[in-house]
Amino acid sequence: MIRHLELKNSITHRILNDGTSATTLLIGRTALDRILIALFLLRERLADRLVLTDRNKKLTMTALTHLQFGTYETSNEEFTACLTGTELELISSFLLKYHRDSEAEVDHIDVELDSGNSNRATLIIRAENARPPMTGVDA
Repeated sequence: MIRHLELKNSITHRILNDGTSATTLLIGRTALDRILIALFLLRERLADRLVLTDRNKKLTMTALTHLQFGTYETSNEEFTACLTGTELELISSFLLKYHRDSEAEVDHIDVELDSGNSNRATLIIRAENARPPMTGVDA
């Protein structure tokens, strides 16, 4: 089963000077529930993949528990992330706390991924609503 969600202004992809790439998924409160449930289905192997589209951009997530490290593939405006169980747990936990508290503990998390040709990519999960960063006085 494929879970497909349409988003608005939520997916960006950029290639950095060193050849690595970064894909950011910005999650607001309105899309949070739908994304969280789809991730749980993926994590529990009740869905084969999660496809998020935003105009002409597409982010596909799959779960492959036999991997030691997550992998990625990219072409044009399409990004596919094959995530390990640990990476899915990290993303799910981040989003579940965001749901519970109505704001995330931090503004984003990074998931580092590999490709077969030694390139690296970062999948950035960014919360639209996050607690302000701590000041030096607070720390």
